[in-house]
Amino acid sequence: MKKLSILFAAVIAVAVLSISWKAMNNGAAVINDEWCGMYDLDGNFHEITTAKAVITKKSSGLMSCKFDDFSNPSGKAYVQKGEAGCWSYSFPGQWADYTFVVSASGQATLTCHFQAE
Repeated sequence: MKKLSILFAAVIAVAVLSISWKAMNNGAAVINDEWCGMYDLDGNFHEITTAKAVITKKSSGLMSCKFDDFSNPSGKAYVQKGEAGCWSYSFPGQWADYTFVVSASGQATLTCHFQAE
């Protein structure tokens, strides 16, 4: 099991490095299959593997995650903004500011804004 974990970590590291290298050499890269997950107000974890990320030549960018059937017991739309609340495999070592919007019907969008230092 330990060897499998090390192998998995190595594969992830190579993928992240290759994506970062591609982004730096081609201006901007779009990733259409980014992983994204978060908890709803009831404590249920939601995850998707279809989030979209855009990485600029300077390793800044954004990631957008869209969720269906997100629990919203208030029945009202709400917006939450915060600092350093997002992390992504496409932006290693960076935490991003975020905006989270949930509609009254449970459609949710998380947008993370990454800024290279």
